[in-house]
Order: sequence, then C-alpha cells, then structure tokens
Amino acid sequence: MLLFLKPLCPFHLQGNTYQQVSHSNSGTTFENEGYVQLKTFNTASNVGAHSSIFIGVWAVNGNGLMSQALHHEFDVGGGLLDLKRRCTAYNCQGHCVCAIQDQTCSAASGCSDISGGSPTRDTVTVQDVVDITFNSGSDSYGPSRTYLAAQWSITTTQGLSVKRYEVAVGLTSSSSPSGLYNSASERIWYDVGQMTQWVWPLHDREMTVDTSYSVFIRAWYSSNQYAIFKSSGVTVAPSAMTTTTNTAAAVKELLQSGDTKDTDYTTSTSTLHVRWDGLFQPGTAGLDTFKVFISSESGGHDIYVSSNINSGTTTHTATGLSLVENIRYYTTVSAHNRAGVMTTQTSDGFTVDATAPDAGLVLDGAELRDIDAQSSDGKMHAQWRHFRDTGGSGIRRYWWCIGTVADTTTCNTLSWTDVGLKTHGFLYASFSSGTTYYNKIKAEDWAGNVSPASYSDGIVVDTSGPQLVNQLYMSTSELIQVSPGCEKLCPCPPLNFYSIPLSDKTLSFYEINMSTSDKNPSFEVDTYVFDNTTVCDSGDPSSWSLNADGCVKLQMSNAPIAAHDSQYILMSGDLSQTVSVTTNALYRLEIKVGYPQVLEDHHKAIDGYVSLGLDSHAFHLDPDRCEGRCEIETENSILWNTLTFYHTAVSTSLTVVVGTRFTTSDMRLGLDGVSLVRVYYSQQYSGQPVEPSTETTAVFLPHWSSVNSVWHFEDSESTIVDYMWAVGTVPGGTQLQNFVSVGKLNHGVVGDLALTHNATVYVTVVATNMAGLTTKVELNPVVVDMTGPEILDLHDGTGLDVDYQTSYTITANWAIRDNESSTDYCVWAIGSVPGGYNVKIFESLPSQTSYSVSHTVDNTTYPAPFTFYSTVRCYNTIGLFTVSYTNGVTVVSPDRNDGVQSMEILADSSTYRLATEHCLTTSDNIRIKWDLEQTDTLIKSYKFAVRDITPDPEYLLTVNCTDNSTVVNGTSLNVTALNATADNSTSSLCNCSYDNMNISGIMIEGDNDTESYCFAQMWMTNYSAIDRNITERLSPESDFPPFAASLHDVSVLTSHNVSISVTPVDIFDTEMQGQESMVIVSPPGPQIIGSMAIPDSNLTSTNLTVDWTGVFSSYWSDLVYEVTVGSKIGASNIVQWQETTETSMTLELSNSEVKEFNLSLIITAYDQCGLYNTYSSGLFLVNLP
Repeated sequence: MLLFLKPLCPFHLQGNTYQQVSHSNSGTTFENEGYVQLKTFNTASNVGAHSSIFIGVWAVNGNGLMSQALHHEFDVGGGLLDLKRRCTAYNCQGHCVCAIQDQTCSAASGCSDISGGSPTRDTVTVQDVVDITFNSGSDSYGPSRTYLAAQWSITTTQGLSVKRYEVAVGLTSSSSPSGLYNSASERIWYDVGQMTQWVWPLHDREMTVDTSYSVFIRAWYSSNQYAIFKSSGVTVAPSAMTTTTNTAAAVKELLQSGDTKDTDYTTSTSTLHVRWDGLFQPGTAGLDTFKVFISSESGGHDIYVSSNINSGTTTHTATGLSLVENIRYYTTVSAHNRAGVMTTQTSDGFTVDATAPDAGLVLDGAELRDIDAQSSDGKMHAQWRHFRDTGGSGIRRYWWCIGTVADTTTCNTLSWTDVGLKTHGFLYASFSSGTTYYNKIKAEDWAGNVSPASYSDGIVVDTSGPQLVNQLYMSTSELIQVSPGCEKLCPCPPLNFYSIPLSDKTLSFYEINMSTSDKNPSFEVDTYVFDNTTVCDSGDPSSWSLNADGCVKLQMSNAPIAAHDSQYILMSGDLSQTVSVTTNALYRLEIKVGYPQVLEDHHKAIDGYVSLGLDSHAFHLDPDRCEGRCEIETENSILWNTLTFYHTAVSTSLTVVVGTRFTTSDMRLGLDGVSLVRVYYSQQYSGQPVEPSTETTAVFLPHWSSVNSVWHFEDSESTIVDYMWAVGTVPGGTQLQNFVSVGKLNHGVVGDLALTHNATVYVTVVATNMAGLTTKVELNPVVVDMTGPEILDLHDGTGLDVDYQTSYTITANWAIRDNESSTDYCVWAIGSVPGGYNVKIFESLPSQTSYSVSHTVDNTTYPAPFTFYSTVRCYNTIGLFTVSYTNGVTVVSPDRNDGVQSMEILADSSTYRLATEHCLTTSDNIRIKWDLEQTDTLIKSYKFAVRDITPDPEYLLTVNCTDNSTVVNGTSLNVTALNATADNSTSSLCNCSYDNMNISGIMIEGDNDTESYCFAQMWMTNYSAIDRNITERLSPESDFPPFAASLHDVSVLTSHNVSISVTPVDIFDTEMQGQESMVIVSPPGPQIIGSMAIPDSNLTSTNLTVDWTGVFSSYWSDLVYEVTVGSKIGASNIVQWQETTETSMTLELSNSEVKEFNLSLIITAYDQCGLYNTYSSGLFLVNLP
C-alpha cells in the first residue's frame, strides 16, 4: 500500500507536493492491524511556526485506486504532533476533525458559490483521465464502471487563489454531482487538499454503461467561497473491443508490404510486414491506438514493441529485427479504444525461411517414367518430383511453363503458370508435330523463395508412326569391303569403280578400302601355299588378329568352294580387326560362314559368335544342314550362310570379332567375305550402292529351315524404341513364330522350322516409336525353296545346241529359272569330261535370266576332233545350287565331203506292178531314198525341191501341214505376192512337221508363171547313225544305212513333169552335193479305144497270131501287156499272164487234141505308173488243120 501525505493548510512538505510512501511488510505490528507504517518527512517550512497542521493519508492499491482520505489535525508542540480533537467547524460547510465519518459538525452556513466568475478568482480546468497513472491526456471514454479519475490545473490566475479542493462525481448531464450518490444520505464531496489529480473508486456501486460521468472539483478560495468546475465527462465503456467473425480478418504476416494474404513464412530476418485491417470492431468508445509486438511466444512482446500506431492505420512494418531461421515467431496487435481498454489478437505465427527450395526432377508425360515423345498434338502432360525445401517453410506452390528451347527462361508455349501444389499437370493446346517441347518447373516456398528452374529432357510431338525406309545407301569409306564385280569366285573381272567427289579430288569407293585400307576382307591378300601337314598356319591373316588359342588355315580351290574369290579360311578361336568409324553412325556387318565338309568329325555343331563393340550375337551351324548339299561330284563344298548384323557406333573405333565357342580342331568355322559398310537412310553421294530397305533370307532344308529378316525404319520426329516381328504361313500370320520383341535390333532370325517345298513364308514387323505409335509392315513373302535353280536349255553354241564345230572358241548358253527364290549367281567351267574344269576353271557370272559365254581353247593342246563339255553351277539367294553339263561339242576339221551319192524316187502303185522311177503315182505324197558318200558324214538336214517343169500359168499349189501350223492353202500364187525376190518372183513361207521330220521351206512361183515348186527343208531327229560315225571319228561304214523321206501333202498336177531333188546340209549349214530326178505325175492309165481283129477261124497251121494294135491308148508309149488265153471266157488253160511289150502275140496250139474249139483272149495293158486297163475279146471259133 502506498501512503500519500499532504498538509491541508498553507503548510507544505518539502517539494510542495504530496509524498509517496511505500507500504512495508516488516517492522512493528499493532494488534491485528498489521505492520505499523512509519515515515519521516521533511517540510518546506518550520512546522513549529504553526499551532496545528492537517495531515491527510490515502491508501492507493496496486491498480492506482485511492481510498477516502484519513484526515486529521495535529497540534504542534514540543516536537511531537498531538491529535487535535476539537469539534469547531473550520469552514462554512460545518467540517470539523471530530465529526463522525463522512459527517459534519454543523450544517452548512454562509457558503458563497462564486462559480459565476465574480469576484474574480483562479479558473480551474478539469480533465477526465482513464490512465490512473496520469500519463495520458484528457479522455472521453473510460473503461471502468467503478472509478473515475481526473486531473486539474489552474489555467487562469486572477483574483482569489485556490486554497484547497474537494472532489465529487456525477452525471455529466447534471450541473452538480448527482446520479451516483444520494446527497440526502451520502457524502458527495470529499476533501483532497491541494492535490490536482484524483481517482474516485465506487466501492459499492457501478456507473451505467454508455453514460457519461464527470469529475466535479470544488475549489475553495476561502472558508466560505468556492467555485465548482467539472470535467467534460467520460462515457463509461468497460467492454473491450470485439473482433470480427470474418475469418479472413486476422493478424497477418506478409511477404511484402501491400500484400493482403497471410504468410506463415518470411524470407527476411530483419523486417516483417504486418496487417490487421478489418480485425477490430471499434465499439462505443472507438479505436484509439494500436501497438505491434513480436515474440517467440504467442502473445509475447520480448523481441519487438512498436510505438503507438494511429487508429487509422492497420499495417505496420517492423524493422531492425534479428530473427533466426526455423524459429516460430508470433505477432500480437493490441488495439486500444478511447476508453483505454485494450484488445489483443495474435497471429498464427511465422517462421523465417531465407533458403530457396532445391530444384527437382521434371518428367515428360503422364506415366511413372519419363517419356521422350507423344502422339497427341493437342494435349501435353508433365510431372515433377524431388523439389525440396530445406528452409523449413515447405513448398507452397509450383510454377510451370513450356518452351521449345532447352533452357530455364524460354516459355514461348506456356508462360509461367501457378499450378499450386500439384506435382503433375496437363495442357490442352496446339502442338506442332516434329517439335521438341521442354517442361519447366520451379518451386516456391511459403516464404516466397523460388527454386532454380528445372526443365525436362524434352518431349517431341510425333503424330505419325515409323516409316519404312525407301532404300538404303551404302558407303564404303572407313570400312571393310569386298571388291565389286568379284562377289563369288576367282578369276575376278576388272573392278568397276564408283567415284565420290571429295573437296578437290575424286576417290574411288573401292580404292579406299582395297588399295588404301587393305582390310583383307576375303583373305585374298595372303599367298596360298599348299601344305597338308599342318592344321594351322603359322601367322595371322593380313590385317586380322587371332587370339593365342585360335587356329587359322588358309584354303584355296579352283572349284567354286569359296564364297568370294578363290580363297577362304578355316578358323577357330577369335579373329578380330579394328576399323575407324563415325560416332552415332549406322553400320552393317555381313559375313559368310559355313560348315566345312573337311572336318574330321561331321557330327559336332559349330557355335559361333560375332561381336561389334559391346554388342555380341551368337549363331549356330548344324552339320545336318550339309546333308546332300556339301558334296558335288568329287569336290567338297561349303553351304555358306550369310549373316547380317547392324550396329550404331558409340565411338570413333570399332572392333569386329568373329569367333567360335571352342577352339578344338574339329570345330572349325569356314569364313569368307567379311563386309562392313556404313548405312545411310538418305543418299549422301552420287553413285552410292543402293539396296532395299527390307530383306528376308532363308535356308530351307527338308529337316531344318531358318528365316532371317532385316528391316529399316526411320522416324524423323521421335526415336524407334521397339521392333516386334512374327512369321506365319499367311499374310500377317503367326503360325511359325508369335510376335517377339527384339528391342531396337532391326533384324531377327528364327530357326528349326519344319517347312514344305513351295510353301510361302510371311514376315510381319511392327515398329513402335517413343510416342507409342506403331507401324505394321508385311515384308515381301518368301517361297520355301528346297531345290536349287532350274537350268534351262543348256546348249553348246550360241543358240540351239550344236554338236560339231570347226572353231576352238567354245561357247555355251542357257537360261536360269527359280520359281521360289531368285538366282544369286552362276559359275561356268570347261572340261574334257562332264563336270570337269581341267580345260577352263570356274568363272563367276552375275545373276541374270539367261547367259551366253565363250572361251577360246588352245588347238595345239586339244587337236581335232576333240569333244568339250561345259559345266554350269547356279546358286539361288538361299544358297542352294544346281549343276548341269552340256552333251558336248566336238571340234572337227573343216575339210570334208558329205554329198549324196545316189537318189531314187520310190514309186507307189495300186497294182502289184510297181511304177518305175520316172512315174509319180500320187499327187500329194513323194517318197525318196538316197545314199551318201562314205566319208566323215556330218549331215544335219536336207533340202528337198519339188519343181513342176510343165508350164501351167493357172497352177494352184496347196500345202497341207499335218501339225496344224499356219499354211498357205488354196492360194493363187500369181495373184498374191508375199515376199519379193531378186528375180521379181513371189514366195510364201511354209512349215510342216511329220513323223520324225520337221519341214520348212518356200513355195515359189517362177517368172511368167511358167514354173512353180515347193522348196522344203527336213530336220532329222534320229541321229543314231551320225552319232555312230562321229564316235568312230567319222570313218566310213560299210553298213551305213540309206536315208529316205516322205514328202506328204505336196499336191502336184497329174500328167505334169516334175523335178525332185535332195541336197544335204551339214552341221555348219553348208549345202553339199545333191541329186535330182525327173518324174511325171501319174497321168491317166491306158484307155481302150478300139477292138481287136478276130483272126480267121480256119487256121492253116497250129500257130494262131492275135493282134490288139489300136485297142489301147496311153500317155506312155511303152506299155506292158499281160495276156491270158482260155477255152472259155475268163479261163486261162491255154496261156496265163504272159507279158509282152508288143501289141501282138503268136499262140502255139499244136498240143490241142481237139481240132475245133472256142478261144477267149484277155489282154491287160500296164503303163509305167502301174496303171492298167483290161480288154476281153470274147469267144471266137478256131479250127486246126
């Protein structure tokens, strides 16, 4: 408790004011009233100068509220103060020191209120005070219903001066204190001496809320004069201000001045922005001031206290702070109304985060993994993860943008967009196919720190699936490459170079590799030395390296064994070569491997592999594949397999390795024709070799088949990520292999298939790009081919087969056909026996549909006559082959005589009497027989001439062919001119075939239509006699048979004279010596034109002469007569069939016993064509002498 002492008379303590005494809780106690409070005061003047003094004591509690005054008068004397107990009033109000509490000693009397201003006096101004510490100015509102406070001062000094003051309280609306105390029963005014401030506690009553109360001051100028002054009044407003129910109104920490949204984190350690607008409701008293406090405890103020803030301001920036990261701070705003009532609100706190979030990972697409391409051009997905905020505030939101440049700033597709806390997003927009877009993300924490932007590796928009490459372009720079034009066997034809312009000079494709690089691709660089005593050569092949356990044996043969040229190797172990390549370029490796028939053990399979850098591919060669294929005549052979692999270079050098799994001597691999070329999908140089973009190769055997396919796709927008392929027996089918993924490999192989000849195999490939788009392509089907190519019409010579020739230039021609596979190449050799190549070694020939080849043989080594045989082997694209040989051509001497020695026309007759050689009895059939000179006969054909030498301008020649070929039939030759000749005659070609003859000839009408004949040519098909004579070196044969021919359907006119000739034509189409005969075409037979004269019946002798002259008429003058005589008509008992050329005959009748009898004479006349007529004389009487 505090004690205030102040004299109530002109006597003052030192300092001329009241003194404050602190309450003591120690010392002397008095009964039950506690400790006695003792204090010594120094007075401003001598106390002894006064007879008495007044001492007033007020108790003030901790809240500053005062009790009523304990007021007593003390007599001064002897240094001690003695309480005076007189009851004499000392003013007009009747006050005395001995009165009862709150009473007077007597009624008021003689008091004068001079409040009106007369006489003049000091003017007192009273101010209401809410702050009972009296540190504030005048107030209009008060927070308490139980006390009033005021302070006053003399503002005008004039006239009477104030001696002391009394205080009272009441309604402002009243001119005198009222409304709180009853003046009739309660004390109203309380003496406060010369104090100028007072707190009036209302112990047992309360003021009415929202009512204005004033403090009244009665200033006493003398014992009976006073003036009353009052304050302006304080409206009682005890209630604190309320806060809004709007949750949006709160104490908010801001990231930046001017923000309206609360933040839980800030980036600054020295500055904080606060806002609380709309939070406090002013109420009756209205807002007065604000204060802002910052503390690490909610509601605290240990870190920062602001000065008073005007009520019209609801924002504040605290500066000069020393905040620490990761500590939670709170901001408190105290709002004071004009009544002095304080209302506080504290924020939800904030933390300082000055560290930006860590950048994270941005993925393209909506899948769990990043994608590099998409097929949609209208929507784009992105996702992001691993952004982390180590500053403590946590991620508040993400910003997303899309651009076409791989950087952190270009956002030309989508500008930076707030996507909140989503970790994925999608955008509907129009995206350009073929363009790469980059998703970019940055994270912002709650403190406003922004991470560095992260961007994806890009996603390309690809609206089209992979496309099959039109064709491949092969380059040969930097590579291993076999020579052109020498793809199979030695001897090699001249190189056909391609040229490439390279800056200021021109280089050849193949010069780069064979001459400059010398890669030894087909092992032709090394010199072959025959040595059958060692299994392995002592050195490595040129340009190649063999591992320590490996074995290589160089092989050579003039027979077509090597896959390329004439040399190849047998190897085991690892054989390698390193070449320079271009990084990221595509290369194709092709090798020829085979199972050699020369191995000691034919039952072990060969397991091999090929390595291209880090890529390794295994292959397997089954010895059973050689069954029936690896031996030709007496020569071993190798069924070569073409293996193709593709590799994308990852550096500037590439090591190519061909190896076997084991290095035993009975597991050796045949190797030849290693080719490594760079592949372009678009042409780089003019003249580059071009190949198709897909290829399917196969090996078809009855017990084992395999299919190897290669395909090339490209995708200009995105990368191809997977290939699947299937094999079936119908288009798009999977009967032989279901769809199998080979990853990014552009080739596949499937083996151990059981197929049938002529079946069709279909390969289907599905290419998938990064966008998920697929393209399905059916490769060209392959027909199962278990047979080699078909060699057609293999002939000696340049056309039809020849058996003889005089030239030592041996020629052969043939056609090749393979209905299932295409032909790859053929080889040709000449030998002295079928299948041999001792005259000319095998020569490789490129694939074509027909061949015509020639080779000149030394005539001194092979003197005539000598027979040469051409041998041909043709291979198809799957490695199967066919062998064929000619029947041989014999080279003979050009000096020969093969003419016709004699000729005979074989006559036909309707009677037993044959026609003579001068008569042709049929007009449409001519039979001829001839003999040849007994020499080295090499007749190939004959020319027959039938010539009508009887003038007849209206002669019609008809040719009827028995083989229904086109003929001229019934055509008037003097009207139709078909082919003009040098002598202005006309001709028409005709062709006939009959029996074993082919007849071709010309029908000709001569000058002036005087002659016409059919000139025909017969081709013999029976060469047995010729073959026999040739085999016996054309020596004469005594039993050499004659030759004959029949010319059918050759119509000539009867009674016409015809010339028939035969001329032999030898194998060289040379006409030899012929023969000619003249005949007449069967004229009408003998005619009876008269009667025979009957002889006299009375004979003078036994001889009877009969004469039939004039009976017959004939074309022929030399008829032959056949005479029969009998005693009856038709009888022949006297003469039977007696021939004569005369027209009379004498009969001897002497032997007849009868002297008189009848005779009948029958005469038959025959001409040279065998035609006849018979005359009968009838019966006539004969009398013998």
